[in-house]
Amino acid sequence: LTDLRPDGRLGDRGRLSQRMAPPATPLPTPVPIDPAAMPLPAPPAARSLAFPVPGGSISQFYRVGHEAVDIAAAPGVAVVAAEAGTVVSAGWRNNGGGLVVELDHGNGLNTVYNHLGSISVAAGQYVGRGATVGGMGCSGVCLGPHVQFGVRIKGRLIDPLGILAY
Repeated sequence: LTDLRPDGRLGDRGRLSQRMAPPATPLPTPVPIDPAAMPLPAPPAARSLAFPVPGGSISQFYRVGHEAVDIAAAPGVAVVAAEAGTVVSAGWRNNGGGLVVELDHGNGLNTVYNHLGSISVAAGQYVGRGATVGGMGCSGVCLGPHVQFGVRIKGRLIDPLGILAY
């Protein structure tokens, strides 16, 4: 709002800077930077998982109703651990997954490998990153050889493509 006088000049209401009240709390006094202070730590590096089927190709992406990625390859091709961890379970699952291996990588990160043709590990076993956990196949409910690769962080399924190195 302005108070425009007939001569074109602003009246008192137009001079807002003179009418503004001082801040309710005083502004903090700037503190000089100490050159001897320890620098802040760098943010943690983003975690990336190894691609679980070397030479495989993604045949289905993560979406609502399919909370994993499907990676296709020839039957028998090695399926490897995306990260070092402990085998939580290795065997048949009646939920349609068929032969399944689940790994716990610590810090709430788990990976699941569904529809395997064979299993090469046992529950409780420690496996390194890139170690074979099974062979490509089509067990359970599936239409062709692939692994359905799922990732959980603190129990919540996420899109593996966000942290997969491929």
